[in-house]
Amino acid sequence: MLGPKSGPEWFTKETLSNPEILSFTRKIHLVEDPDASGPEYSSVTISVDGKSYKEVVSNPRGDPEDPLGDEELKEKFTHLTRNRFDHNRIFQILEIVMNLEDIEDISTLTTLFR
Repeated sequence: MLGPKSGPEWFTKETLSNPEILSFTRKIHLVEDPDASGPEYSSVTISVDGKSYKEVVSNPRGDPEDPLGDEELKEKFTHLTRNRFDHNRIFQILEIVMNLEDIEDISTLTTLFR
């Protein structure tokens, strides 16, 4: 319906007012999981035709217990900013961030976000 990878396009006015998506959201019920053991814990149960499927994640990908690697971080940043910055700007930001300990003036980075 929205595609496999969440991102900024999931939250546009057009997407949030899409009748097909609104119809789907009426089928979703949020319920606290009594087995939740902490703030990082999450579970989802999908019920279809009388059958239930449950998945539990104690430490989601990107959590300090299961950190993203450099390439995953770059991919995520690129995906989330591709509608805001051009490819060259994203590359510049990533180069600086991945070598943050080497920059002398933080404005080198902050100016790229304007």
